[in-house]
Parts: sequence; C-alpha cells; structure tokens
Amino acid sequence: MELERAKPVSKVKKALKVAGFIIGAFVILFIGFGWGSSGAKVSLNERKLDSIALEKHINKQKNESEKLQGELEALGKDVSSKQEEKDKVIALIDSRDQVEDELKDTKDQLEDTKGTLETELKNGRAKIDQQLKDTRTKADEKISAIKDEIDDANGKLKDLQSQVKSKKGELASLTGQVQKAKGAPKVLQAGKYTVGKDLPAGRYVATPVGSGSNFVVWDYGGDLEVNTILGSNGTPSYTFEADDEYTIQTEATVRLTPIQ
Repeated sequence: MELERAKPVSKVKKALKVAGFIIGAFVILFIGFGWGSSGAKVSLNERKLDSIALEKHINKQKNESEKLQGELEALGKDVSSKQEEKDKVIALIDSRDQVEDELKDTKDQLEDTKGTLETELKNGRAKIDQQLKDTRTKADEKISAIKDEIDDANGKLKDLQSQVKSKKGELASLTGQVQKAKGAPKVLQAGKYTVGKDLPAGRYVATPVGSGSNFVVWDYGGDLEVNTILGSNGTPSYTFEADDEYTIQTEATVRLTPIQ
C-alpha cells in the first residue's frame, strides 16, 4: 500500500528537478547576455557585429525561453494532473481500506450470527428429541394400557362366547324338543279340520293310511288350494303348505308329516 503512494511523489520530484534545470539555463542565458553587452562597448567596429549577433542570439534564447516556459507550464499542468491522480489514488486506497474494514466487520457479524444459529439449532434439536422421546414414552404407555384392555375384553369375550355356546346348546336342546314335538306326524280321520286350531300351520306331506281317498284344502278366503286323490287310485303323497284358518277335508284317514 505504501509503495503505491510513493510512485506519484517520485514523478513530482522528477518534474520539479527538470523545471529547476530549465530555470537555471534561463538565468545563465541572461547572464551571458549581460556579458555580451559589456563586450560590445569595448570596440565601436565590433559593436555592430556583436550587437547583431547578440540580437540574433537574444531572439534565439528568447524563443528557447518561451519554448521552455511553455514546457514548464505544460510540466506544471502535468504535475497538477499527477497530483490529482495521486489524490484519486489515495482516495481509492482509503476507500478500499474502509471497504476492507466494513467487510471484516460483516464477516465478524456473519460468524457471530452463524454461531448463534448453530447454538439455537442444536438446542432446538435437543428439545425436539426430548419431546419425541416423551411422546413415544406416553404412546407406549397408552398402547400397553390398550393391550391390557384388549386382553381383558378378549377374556370377557371368551367367557361370553362360552356362555353363548352353553346357551346355544340349551336352546338347541329345547328347539329339538319343540321341533320333535312339532314334527310328530298328525293322523287325521275322515272329516274337516281348521289349521291353527286342530293342527299347527306349516308345511306337510300328506300320505294315505289305507287305500286313500280325496284330499282337499281351502285357504282362509275359501279359495281352493289342494284338490287331489291320495292312495292307489291317485298319488302316493302330496306336499302342501297351510296357514292359520286354512280348511282341510279328507274322505279317509290321512297322515300329515311336518317338514321344514
């Protein structure tokens, strides 16, 4: 950084040194001009020659002086321009230093923020892990309690199933007895019978007892449901269904066997 600042300063010193040489030459020329004038007074004949030569020399030196003056002014402008460039470079350097300081501060802030975020993230993860652990423990406890309830319910269900099975056995026994009682064949002598009074409603198979005869059934409205001949002169059996208030008429003994 210091080397970059030194370069414009060395150019300025060089420019000032050149300007000093030019000014010194200008002074020497004027001194020479004074010596020439004193020499011209020595001789009248030589005075014209010296005066003409001196005038030419003065004009030449004047032109050179003006040229040098122009170069000096240009050099001054260049020095001023270089000084401006130097000021700009110094300003840029200062600005760069400021930017570097701000960048360093920003990096420090980022590091602090990163550390804070990492700490918060670590604490948050630990908190979440603990919450998950607590939740898992509570869930396991609930599952265990539910399993115990299920086991108790299964035990009660087995007891109930055993009781139901026992009751079903009893019911089957009673049903069998009822069905057996209901299933006993009914022997009807010749005559008319009312279903629901003389015999229960249901499905029956009618078979003749003996040679057989006519067999007729009417519904509760008086419509004819069955009209057949049982026995050797007709059909050996006849299946029908009779509801309550049906009327059955047979001309000979007949056996009615209940069926499902």
